[in-house]
Amino acid sequence: MQAAVVAEDVDGPRELSGWYTSVDHTLSVSPGSVTGGLAELRRIDGVTIQGDFVAGTVVQTDPGYNCSTETHIVTAHLMNVTRTDQPGAVGTAYLTATLTHFHTWIFGSCWTYSAKVDGTITVTV
Repeated sequence: MQAAVVAEDVDGPRELSGWYTSVDHTLSVSPGSVTGGLAELRRIDGVTIQGDFVAGTVVQTDPGYNCSTETHIVTAHLMNVTRTDQPGAVGTAYLTATLTHFHTWIFGSCWTYSAKVDGTITVTV
């Protein structure tokens, strides 16, 4: 999933940065758990910050009745966070985001056809 977010790190906010995020999670019953995944931020100044999801929760806020848009609040911790402008430094990060699943009816069944994540990540490296 890709999302544009405001990233906050030790240098302060960086607007217009782009994230690639893949969040593995369970959700048979809300709340679910974050079970893995990764996040990578490419800042407008060329710095890349990346890390691995190690823990967190996914709480459904709208179930998307009748095949409509479904939303969740995701809070997650990242480890092994690195920055290209600080070689050798390793830190942590914390993500708070809204995960949206877009649904549609296809041949009588409801399918998720797309998803997006909007949120904020705080990095300490």
